[in-house]
Amino acid sequence: MTAAAAKLETDGVPAELALEAAALLESYGLLDIVELVELADREKEPREPFEVAQLYYAMSEHLGISVALTAVSGLERGDRWHSLARLALRDDLYGSLRAVTLDALREAAPGTPVDGAIAQWERANASRLLRARPALDQILGDDRLDLATLSVVSRQLRGLAR
Repeated sequence: MTAAAAKLETDGVPAELALEAAALLESYGLLDIVELVELADREKEPREPFEVAQLYYAMSEHLGISVALTAVSGLERGDRWHSLARLALRDDLYGSLRAVTLDALREAAPGTPVDGAIAQWERANASRLLRARPALDQILGDDRLDLATLSVVSRQLRGLAR
């Protein structure tokens, strides 16, 4: 978010407005975080919202979901169908992020540092990651992400969630 705000500032946007604009995309995930906190409470493993938020955003970075979401925003605007495809893809990516974060919360005890929680989640999902990671790395290393490649990314991420 800070990097996006800095870029906006270099493009001439006033600092306060740049930070607010950069925060808008990131703040959408707060709805997922609230839901994850509620789910953890229902499962009798209460979590602090800040702990859940840290893990949520760390999983997004770790799996390249943040890169994929940014790429979705850059897809062709076109007609109504293009808009619906972008919307569906974005929804799938956020759904996968929510699901893998919930899995990671279930794997790690409350208070586990983010790196430890991700490592525990990776150990518990080693076989899924073994299949998905090469495709994710290859696709997310490409700067020409189109609807087809992002659909594959979405499918790989969906396969990581239990």
